Amino acid sequence: MKSRLAYIGNVKVKNNEVYKKSNQKVIDLINYLDNKGFNYLPNYRFNNDFITYDYIDDLAISNEEKALELIKTLAILHHKTSYYKEITQEDIRRIYDKYQNHLKYYLIYFKNYFDKKIDNEFYQPDELLLLNNYTIINDYLNLGLSYLEEWFNKVSKLNSVRLSLIHNNVNLEHLIINQNNYLISYDHAMFDLSIIDLVLFYVKYYDQFDFIKLFLEYQNIDHLEPEEILLLKVLLIINFKYEDDLDILGNTKQNTIFISYLNRVLKIIKTF
Repeated sequence: MKSRLAYIGNVKVKNNEVYKKSNQKVIDLINYLDNKGFNYLPNYRFNNDFITYDYIDDLAISNEEKALELIKTLAILHHKTSYYKEITQEDIRRIYDKYQNHLKYYLIYFKNYFDKKIDNEFYQPDELLLLNNYTIINDYLNLGLSYLEEWFNKVSKLNSVRLSLIHNNVNLEHLIINQNNYLISYDHAMFDLSIIDLVLFYVKYYDQFDFIKLFLEYQNIDHLEPEEILLLKVLLIINFKYEDDLDILGNTKQNTIFISYLNRVLKIIKTF
């Protein structure tokens, strides 16, 4: 009788063993984490074709509890793998220009929208959402520029920045909770700024969890430096999606989401 084969996402489960196609980069990262004493990995085994580990049942807990465990596990991951890398003034200027251009683009975009629509006799629902919140939107984007300027002034005095191994695919499904926390799925992992994982986590779940609580918990384990917090604020501010040329219903939905995202970010950045 053949063993039963099941699929969970892009992995195979057979005889209570999880199989994933072998990837040397992932193998190297797992060995690196093991050497760093990151004790939140399944018992990985490697062969020529597959990376395997024993199937682990995920405890039935609330998503709020799981989000808290995930942010703590990410903080430990970043803390145990952090190091300082030299940064040049050209690198700093490149980051500054990139985010400044992004913020200025939307400042101009929303100003032009306001100037074009404000004198209309009648407004569609999607237009009212933006027009009634234009001052907040304008202040929000200018706040991003202010934080970016402050970050630039601080980091320009430094000759290195802190990097960590980031998961880069933050998802509740990638944390298994049993007798231990097990962080899985390292296909997108890379060394970069730890705040990128925080931004990815926030953008995916911003309307589901109390991120003030989550970010404060993160700070208790892997304390962010002032310049890191400033850049985190900038990235939270700019990481909204906005599309042109939607119909009225699509624009109304998009503008409602945008205003909600904006107000939630404002509450967070005022906490730090």
